[in-house]
Amino acid sequence: MLRQSQPPLQKLTLGGRNMSEGEFIECLQATPQLDYLSITDIPFSDAILDALTLIPCEDVSGGWRGLCPKMTVIWFMECPLSEEHLTRMILSRRGPFCDQIPEDDNTVHVSDEPLVLQSVSVSWCQVNPSLREDPKIAAFIADGLELEIYNGSNSPASSEAGGD
Repeated sequence: MLRQSQPPLQKLTLGGRNMSEGEFIECLQATPQLDYLSITDIPFSDAILDALTLIPCEDVSGGWRGLCPKMTVIWFMECPLSEEHLTRMILSRRGPFCDQIPEDDNTVHVSDEPLVLQSVSVSWCQVNPSLREDPKIAAFIADGLELEIYNGSNSPASSEAGGD
């Protein structure tokens, strides 16, 4: 449905075990204007985090490839996440980013005013709160990234610009 209608959605909440990883990726491909994404209880592999990771394109000077390049807020709840792939996705979205998406694929061009991931919330996903102590992640937290990690065994651990 999303693929056929190509809605200009900016906010999307998806959840439920009845959605396959492939269907989820199709939803993201059909909504390149997303700036807010909330994912609840969708069993997926690292392929989704990899699809959300922005990587430089070899074939386009100054371009990037990845789904939802305008995303500034993402929430994961009750989703199996790999810390390594989550870290890579976060790091990829805190650099110079994109404002233009050609219709033929997800290649984007660097803009003068980058869109940067502002907030990541991870709840009940078995991600260790010490992720915030990774030197690169800690630098982004100091630069304004809000990162909240909660697993039930810890109190909500959040980091915001200007303090913990």
